[in-house]
Amino acid sequence: MPLNRAESLSFTSDSSRSDKSTLSDTLELVDDPYTREQHKVFGAEVLEMCKSFGLTSELVKNSRISAAALLNKILLQCKEDMIPEAIDIEFLGKLLQQNDQLRIELSKALKDEDFCRILCIKILRRTKPTTGGANQRFYSITMQKQATMAAWYSPYIGNAHVALLDAIKEMNRTRGDQGYANYVPIIQSSGTGKSRVVDQLASLVFTVPFNVREENVESGHPFPHPDDAIRAHLLDVCSNSPKESEWFKLDVVAAYVKFFEQLFIVVREHLDQRMPHYRKKYKSSRELAAAWREYLNPQQDSVEVNGQREVLYSDVVSRLEKREPAGIGKNLKDHAQNAIQQGQALVETVNRLTNRQPERHDLRIVLYFDEAHSLSDAYIGETNRYDALCSALNQLRTLPIFCITLSTNSNLTKFSPPQKRHHSARVVEGLSDPLQPPYTELPFDCLPEGKPILGTKEKTLAEVADIGFMAMFGRPLWSAQLRGGVEKKWLLELARMKLMGMEKYTEDIDQSKRGLLAALSTRLLLDFEPTREVSRSMEAQLVEANMRIAYSVPKHREYVRSGCPSEPILAEAAAQAMNELKRTVPEQLADFVVDGLIGKGEKGELVMRLLLVQAYDKAAKKTCERDQVDLSFSRSVHLFDFLEALFGPKNLKILKQSCPDNDSRGKKFEDAFKHAQVRFTHFARNGDESSSTSYGAYAAVVRGMAIQCSTNQDVIDCIVPVVLQDDKLSEKIMSGILIQVRNKERREVIVVDEATIRHGKGFFPKGRRVDDRPYITISMQLGVQTKASKTALSQTPNASADKGRKGVLSTPSRFTVQGRSPHHKRGVHPRYPISVIGYSKKVFDMVDNKHHYAVLLGGRDLLDEHPRQADVYLTFVRRLKPYWKVGSHCYDWIDEKELNPARVQEEEVPDEETFLVGEDAVEEQTGMIGEDALDDNDPFA
Repeated sequence: MPLNRAESLSFTSDSSRSDKSTLSDTLELVDDPYTREQHKVFGAEVLEMCKSFGLTSELVKNSRISAAALLNKILLQCKEDMIPEAIDIEFLGKLLQQNDQLRIELSKALKDEDFCRILCIKILRRTKPTTGGANQRFYSITMQKQATMAAWYSPYIGNAHVALLDAIKEMNRTRGDQGYANYVPIIQSSGTGKSRVVDQLASLVFTVPFNVREENVESGHPFPHPDDAIRAHLLDVCSNSPKESEWFKLDVVAAYVKFFEQLFIVVREHLDQRMPHYRKKYKSSRELAAAWREYLNPQQDSVEVNGQREVLYSDVVSRLEKREPAGIGKNLKDHAQNAIQQGQALVETVNRLTNRQPERHDLRIVLYFDEAHSLSDAYIGETNRYDALCSALNQLRTLPIFCITLSTNSNLTKFSPPQKRHHSARVVEGLSDPLQPPYTELPFDCLPEGKPILGTKEKTLAEVADIGFMAMFGRPLWSAQLRGGVEKKWLLELARMKLMGMEKYTEDIDQSKRGLLAALSTRLLLDFEPTREVSRSMEAQLVEANMRIAYSVPKHREYVRSGCPSEPILAEAAAQAMNELKRTVPEQLADFVVDGLIGKGEKGELVMRLLLVQAYDKAAKKTCERDQVDLSFSRSVHLFDFLEALFGPKNLKILKQSCPDNDSRGKKFEDAFKHAQVRFTHFARNGDESSSTSYGAYAAVVRGMAIQCSTNQDVIDCIVPVVLQDDKLSEKIMSGILIQVRNKERREVIVVDEATIRHGKGFFPKGRRVDDRPYITISMQLGVQTKASKTALSQTPNASADKGRKGVLSTPSRFTVQGRSPHHKRGVHPRYPISVIGYSKKVFDMVDNKHHYAVLLGGRDLLDEHPRQADVYLTFVRRLKPYWKVGSHCYDWIDEKELNPARVQEEEVPDEETFLVGEDAVEEQTGMIGEDALDDNDPFA
């Protein structure tokens, strides 16, 4: 529910009301439900808080934030009786802004030390239980906001702030006198702890913090609150200057320099005259930094009080002119010199308080601007106010001061443009690039006390699927929200809202396209097309608004390397969102490929991941429906349910009767995997082959992920972890489905052997006396073509087998099975191989429309983008020979059979798509049994 609900809380009197006592003509009271003793307890709690944080009746009367903090503390004494919004300070602040009478009554109550009547104001009391509908949703949102505040004041986990300090110290040390090198942007996705890490940094180095978030931001649960006075000044100063003036930008830069001048003066005054124990000598610069941080923002557990921060910033702004005279930029050097002098005086004060004599370029003071995109979105001519801020900081580069800007916006052209696109001509024309590349190194997988959160045989599959456990992985947002008191079901709502960039999937094209891309990327490891500007722009938007993680920004700053690392909570949210889509996932994904928005990478691997995820989702829905529980994709499913969803019930029936091809005494498939379970909501990518083991599978199943093998992995492309027994998780009960995928037109004989992967190190550990765990292999040959399609390919490579589609070729369809091998080797893990040729519904049960898969497998090349797609025009383009390929378009001019397949008899290829198990899956196929030949008397049918 939006904050403007405060406008609906009418304080006008009701002429029909009974003769009850009132605080005034506009505030109606209810009968007092509390005893005198209860009021005494309530009042003592409130007064203790006021005493701790210096809240006075006069401050409450004049400060909306202070009044909101007081009202929040009063209402929380009996929150069950109050409106659900009582826990939301931001809402209460809005309410008080619109109702001056309430603020006056609060001030009077504090002065009299009597809050009885405040608790009896009718409009503040709950009249209905908040069960269901909008009230329930608002209650969840306000609970999340309250949890965000509580999490902010909880102990900090990790050392990201220490790493950040070391990084900016090194940047400051090596920058010399280079221009535009005394600041660095932190760019990262939401929930990664950007604001918290710089707040913790302030405990290590003397810091002046600013939050310039827009006041009307209602999405998510932003905290801490913005510095309204500072933001308003930075956005409004010089707004009266003529925009067409050549001096306009320099006027804004000069105004910002004057802002820093006054800031340095006021901060020094507070250090020298107002700060408690201001004459004290601190033992270290860190001790001074911590004391200053506490002075600005008292740290406590429940209610946010701004301390002296609001007072200090109001003082700074009051000394500045909002309407600076036009042309002040002409005297920029003079203004800069004054600011440098005041900055140096502040540095000397900091040094004096710590008895410190710094070395050259020793970092003494840090400034930071949180939510800096508010400035980058405010344009002044062809540039923006963020650029003006950077120019002002550049004027102060001789000071031992370093600045940090923070934003989720990864638009590099705004925050950290490449050298050739910088707004400063000196940077563009310089011999070296002075700008600091953005900082992205923020916490992920925060371990309490730095210790592992899971040991061998500590949790079952059901326990690792609990939201409380899953929240321990990924960005700090999830575990912080739980620690702050958010209920598990609302945490999943929060994850879904943040991932999709909205509260639910809608048909709004801009939001739904981006949200859908975010969901698909979270689960399927989508790679964006790096050569297209629209693709790079979308990738940046996903970092900004849809939880995509920025891994790194290279020194040249031409692009962001980003992705979707394993976050179980986010993957579950993505699965829930995908479950509500009106169009099929393959259709949506094919459209993104056709639009050139995402790259297919290895085409077969993308289709493989898509098929596996769809099958898992289908099995998960079946499992939850059968068990009569709420839908959860994070719950494990039986291996047979998964394989039935993947290959269909008829193929599963045949598969269950198959035997290992390398063990003459091995069990049938249905016995070997009788209790087997799989669990994966998303894919994660291996960096090398070291994790392609049963140990890696154990870790993967805990997080609910399947493994996309690294590009240099031998033999296999994917691993789906399999849990063999219903027991507490450990490596000893793990196996896997080892998958190899091919997208070639010619059929190959593929053998996957666990012992040969990782260059002979194997999937299972070696050296155990008894270890006969079985495993499954699947070879997917998705691109094998029929005779008809091969003929069409030689004549018209981009012709479609289906009307109106390009680059879509038909594929064969067939199913066979054969008995076990008579050979057996001691100590070999029983292997159950499956070979799939093609991708129609005959072999993959969820494939209802081959066109979309064909687009994903086919490709997007020069011909796909040609504006005239009729065969006659494409033929002319091919004959221009943009590339060389066997066929008449390239080689009709030479009488050579090997180069002109139209002159050769076509090779033998399957007529139908094929599903093979047992020895047929690993040996050259002869005498295959067609699916149509299988009858009711066939023991494996």
